Amino acid sequence: MRECPNCNSLIEQDLYTCPECQTVDYGWADHCETLQNTAKRKYHRKTIFAEQLKVHSISFNKEYKIRLSAFSDSGELGFHLSRIKQLLEASEVSKLKVILNAASWGYDWDYGYDWDPERDTYLPPSLPLPAIVEVSRFLQALLNLNSSKLEINLVLPPKAHNATTFINETGLLLIPSISSITYTDHALEPAFRQGCDDVLIPMIPINSSTQGQLSAAFHKGFDKLANAGNFKLQHRSALRRVIMEAGENADIWGGGGWVCCFLRQEKRGTRGFGHQQKYFVPAQHTHLFLHVFSIGPSLAETINETHEWDAAERVATGNSARLSGGGRGMPTILDTIIQSTWGTVSISSGNYTRIITPDGLTREYHSAGTDYLPGVHLCAIIPLAVIADIQSNLTVLA
Repeated sequence: MRECPNCNSLIEQDLYTCPECQTVDYGWADHCETLQNTAKRKYHRKTIFAEQLKVHSISFNKEYKIRLSAFSDSGELGFHLSRIKQLLEASEVSKLKVILNAASWGYDWDYGYDWDPERDTYLPPSLPLPAIVEVSRFLQALLNLNSSKLEINLVLPPKAHNATTFINETGLLLIPSISSITYTDHALEPAFRQGCDDVLIPMIPINSSTQGQLSAAFHKGFDKLANAGNFKLQHRSALRRVIMEAGENADIWGGGGWVCCFLRQEKRGTRGFGHQQKYFVPAQHTHLFLHVFSIGPSLAETINETHEWDAAERVATGNSARLSGGGRGMPTILDTIIQSTWGTVSISSGNYTRIITPDGLTREYHSAGTDYLPGVHLCAIIPLAVIADIQSNLTVLA
């Protein structure tokens, strides 16, 4: 309690106006506001971390460890990216070693241990595809820091494990920012599955060096993937155009981007999954995952909107177009995927994610905190049951 300067009545500590005489104590109001601002500066996690760097001495070879999981996303990795930037800016740090531990991805692969070589045609359902793509986006962002102080070590499952083979085939290990790779011992015997080189397209860059076009390696990989997925002929060219359009958007809007595709089997015809029909067709329970991401400006920054929600709304309702160049932009991509293939599209930009489904519903959420990965991440999930030639496949089985 404190006394009113006018009538000496006792009033609450945080009140500026006396309830008795209605006198406003402007001096006390300024005092409280100053204290609040000081507290915010003092206790904000970014400020605390920066002050700790100044006060405490940093070891010559500082280690920053990140444990990756199937749920690593833009918010989590953006937080780590922000801290790494602060550490690199600290003059006491001469070398920063970032250790990315992805050993748990081996357990994610082994989770589907009840395998059947006659039916497991595509990637296992437990494989964390979005997390792997977001880690790729994170590594590209670290590469953009262009710091001689930075050293990145990637920890993977055992070298002979199929999960490690898959990670290698995605192109993740070819990112120049990775300084070294180590392999762990695994508590379980590695699961053995057929090769996955025909059911994925590794990360393909699209930038000024490729003139905004997909490489010949992509088109060769797409043909193999389409054959493995039994794509109908009328869908092959349409999906190829969608991927090319999305990649060109990433190049024009994001200053360069990356494209990758996967065929992941969500269910299997084995006993544990309840599918015991005579002719189980894997394509009926498989999805095509298309990922396109950039690490430049966010969606709102690109189309000059204040908030990411407004930018996503413009894109989803077809009121946006490219700032320059040809093409019909993202609205056409959304229409083709959602209306023609009954797929689902996720747009992640800044701390905002919007998921658009063919049932007409929109789901959206904001990431916690203020740090996130730069750029835009577009993910499309298309059921092969819609675009695959299931009938021909059944005829062959019969």
